[in-house]
Amino acid sequence: MLPLAAAALAVLSACPIAYAMPPLHRPDDFDNNNGTTNGTTDGNSTSTDPMAACKLPAHMNVWLSSGFAPTFDCVPSQGTIRGFMIFVDFPDASANASEASPKELYDSLVPAASDWVQTSSYGQLSLDITADTSKFHRMPAPTTSYGWTAMTSEMHTQYIRDAVDAYLEGQELPKAVDVLYVMAPPSAQTFFNSLTSSFRPTVRSKSGDEVTIAQRACTMGVDVYGPTTGYRTLVHETGHTMCLADYYPTDRMNPLGYFVAGFSLMGDSTQPGPDHFAWDKWRMGWLPDTAVECVGVSDMMTTRHVLTPMEQKPRAGETQAVVIAVSDTKALVAEARTQSGVDDQLCGPGVLLYTVNTQVASGMGPIRVLNNTPDRYTCGGYPGNRAPLSLDEGRSRSLTAEEFGVTVTLTDQAMDRFTIEVKHI
Repeated sequence: MLPLAAAALAVLSACPIAYAMPPLHRPDDFDNNNGTTNGTTDGNSTSTDPMAACKLPAHMNVWLSSGFAPTFDCVPSQGTIRGFMIFVDFPDASANASEASPKELYDSLVPAASDWVQTSSYGQLSLDITADTSKFHRMPAPTTSYGWTAMTSEMHTQYIRDAVDAYLEGQELPKAVDVLYVMAPPSAQTFFNSLTSSFRPTVRSKSGDEVTIAQRACTMGVDVYGPTTGYRTLVHETGHTMCLADYYPTDRMNPLGYFVAGFSLMGDSTQPGPDHFAWDKWRMGWLPDTAVECVGVSDMMTTRHVLTPMEQKPRAGETQAVVIAVSDTKALVAEARTQSGVDDQLCGPGVLLYTVNTQVASGMGPIRVLNNTPDRYTCGGYPGNRAPLSLDEGRSRSLTAEEFGVTVTLTDQAMDRFTIEVKHI
């Protein structure tokens, strides 16, 4: 989701209920195919897990903390996410005959988003999004009544309820799904960004009871209709339903790539390296523990690691991320990025280094890419897109992270193998 004064999930979630969610227990209506809950364990409990030192636990008082075992009512990140999509228009922003039909809009977004998720998750997550493409259902109020540019949680709740009510005129109540997608028409230009709810949308049944219809709702603005990357907005919002944070600065004081350059769909989704970080893939259960090497603060010797590309499906005996934990809230991560998978337009292969801080909230820089390549080596609009360590001329092959007390050096780069040395200083 692109920036907004009360940006997206980060601000909509300011409603106290978002912080009061109990640990995730999915009711039967929301069971997915394999019953996983983001592939995580409770990092706050005593564990014999040899990787426990690097599985930094999420903090419930930090909105969308980027640690393990979040307690924000996450949609599971393995198996199948079941979604239902409805299209709405407004008295002051009607879907006229010159615009694409709901079916055409659906076809331009959902198949591409599904393919992206399948590729990024190594086939461990699927999107099953059905839709009512019969027409745009007319909302009861104009776009101006919903305060999109300064939307509160209460206003978002009303918008979703109005959309569902508009759909239900002459329709059966839909079966509960994981994610409800509400699509505004391209003519609703004031809805310039997309938002994800921090609550479970409900409708009132004929008997007067409140009925939950989804675990989360994504209300899509016109940013989803971008000519080449609009489908990535759909994936971005779906990422929030799985408790992924915003990695762009939501205060609007800096460019979208200020924290992570172009290296995550949860940052600037238009960039050439939009795949999820290996850290997030590990948290979501897409990367197994065997693909991660954990270096604790007590490991004071120099260590060497051979990384295979994060975009490749995990294979036995190969490492795709090195995590250097300095506390139970901070870690430095190294991963290899190459021009493959959904990163096929990446500026160049190399070893990406970034920090993780589980005490930093969504939109405030919980993940930050490290870069000491000179600014003149730009690509895709951000100097940070050349951040990965590389043996290529003009690129940096070593970086010292003072806060973590280590220097990481790329010592060999051959085909899809990247050898790094982690030296404590």
